Amino acid sequence: MIEEKAIDGFLYSAKALHNAFQDTSVCSWNLQDIVSELCIQTGHLVQATGKNSLMDEKGRNLSHLGDEAADVLLQVLVLSYLFPMDWRKVRLRASEMNTASEDQLLKSIVQGGLQLLESSLRISGKRFPQARHASYGGEEGFFSKTLSDIAACLLALVDRCNADIAAEFATMEKSAREFLSIYAEYEKEVHNLALDISRIDHKIQEKLKQLHKDNEREDGTD
Repeated sequence: MIEEKAIDGFLYSAKALHNAFQDTSVCSWNLQDIVSELCIQTGHLVQATGKNSLMDEKGRNLSHLGDEAADVLLQVLVLSYLFPMDWRKVRLRASEMNTASEDQLLKSIVQGGLQLLESSLRISGKRFPQARHASYGGEEGFFSKTLSDIAACLLALVDRCNADIAAEFATMEKSAREFLSIYAEYEKEVHNLALDISRIDHKIQEKLKQLHKDNEREDGTD
């Protein structure tokens, strides 16, 4: 399980990666977008467990449980900047789940992600509000509690599967940085190509103007 003292480092990395990936998007992400990404990654996690779902995607390499768990953790960490969690309590809750089956933990993560998606719609005013005050102190309280439960289930699941989530997260971060570096070079090449095309287009337009003037002189219409 991730050591509590290492959480701050993971939080910093998650925020840095999230901000860096914003540069690869046409539009900035809102709360619903981040939760949607979390749900996507939980779907990948299901396939990585090899549970033979009827919805498995063919032709995609989604078989590495540790890698997919790290992707889920990334989105949990990003969301925790908006809805802070007590990671000491999260780790304690995870340790109390030692009797839960792998299926129970996995289903809880998926269900929790969908609950967060619904909650994000309510927080943004796009879905009719639910009476959360009695049990959770409001919709934001429900969101925070559910996010913490997802984190606990995830830590318990990777422990059950003997995956080193800390090492997997570090590998995921390294791969993400490499992708971002390649993307930056690609973006630079595209920008330079666009400038070259613009220069060529300007020269063509100037040449056409000159030809038009020459034709006017030859026709005596100048």
